[in-house]
Amino acid sequence: MVAYKASYFADHWCSKGHISFCHEGELHTELADGRTFKLAIGMSYQVADNAEPHRSSTEMGAKLFTVDSLHYLCSSKVAQKVVRKIAQKVAF
Repeated sequence: MVAYKASYFADHWCSKGHISFCHEGELHTELADGRTFKLAIGMSYQVADNAEPHRSSTEMGAKLFTVDSLHYLCSSKVAQKVVRKIAQKVAF
């Protein structure tokens, strides 16, 4: 579980793979190519290792269930199902 405080802004670009499920708040992710995404409660996202540098920010704060190093998951649909099942079983 990763908790981001209000007004958090990453001071670096990350190239590590993650899959994250938003349990509380809202997180904004910016990719190095300029695209941005909003992650709200109940949503998940994923990025592969060394695929797209990204950094996150939040105005209100957020709490995410995050799994790193996704190379062992065989597809994006499998990864999303795994995280959703785990997140449902974790006592928040």
